[in-house]
Amino acid sequence: MKNIDAALQLVPPKSVFMILVAVMIVNTAVNVVPGVMPELLRNTIGIALSCFSQLVIAYLLYSGLKVESFHVNDLLSTLQDLCKIISEKYPEQKQVLYELERVRTSAQKVPRRRVTLLVTIYVVFGLTSLLLVLYSVWKLRGLLEQLITGISIEEIYLYLGIASLGGLLAIVSVVALFYALHVLNKDLLEVEKIEDSVALILRTSGIASTPERTYTVPKRSTALYIVLSLITLGIFILYWIYVVILRDLRNHLLEDRAIAQQITHLVLT
Repeated sequence: MKNIDAALQLVPPKSVFMILVAVMIVNTAVNVVPGVMPELLRNTIGIALSCFSQLVIAYLLYSGLKVESFHVNDLLSTLQDLCKIISEKYPEQKQVLYELERVRTSAQKVPRRRVTLLVTIYVVFGLTSLLLVLYSVWKLRGLLEQLITGISIEEIYLYLGIASLGGLLAIVSVVALFYALHVLNKDLLEVEKIEDSVALILRTSGIASTPERTYTVPKRSTALYIVLSLITLGIFILYWIYVVILRDLRNHLLEDRAIAQQITHLVLT
């Protein structure tokens, strides 16, 4: 927790989320309201906005996962330094040192997520599925317009297969998104638990006075959030992204500032 300010700077600004919301609203309006613009232009704008939305979500996911990974590594480094300081300045506090070593062992078990791989799966599969589905729909519409002259059944099956592949890739992309949001909350809860254990050890031993948290990260039900996301046709995902990345993560780091100040004071004195 020595680099809280550095971690806070990595948290994406709320303006990025507001841009995402605005783009999705415009995209919905363009596709829902008929006759606003020519079909070709409407489809082109819709594709561009959909791709842009996925890239923004990918950026938010990548930033959130990167911040959490950075924070976990920072926590491990802090615990290592803290154990060294306690052993040097308070050699009689063997029980405290034992408890801190136990907590450090728990912190080492926090999973190291493959951030780039997870976000890449979401982006590549999501964009590919979008393009495949749009391409197959466009080709199928062209075939249906040729009903009078006759159409090839094989071609219909081909483009239906392409559309199905696109749908499958879309499912994989959405699952990657759900999983990323799930592990963000899960890992942050684990980190907060470890930090609170350290604060309690220092406080009860009288070595340092650590304040109580005024904001605790809530345990969010992934199953419930998935159901709500499906019921609302993806709208609830926006709320899920906001609370996990922009609210929970930022507030957690702000709370850590007070604890970090006490640990820094302990190191310097």
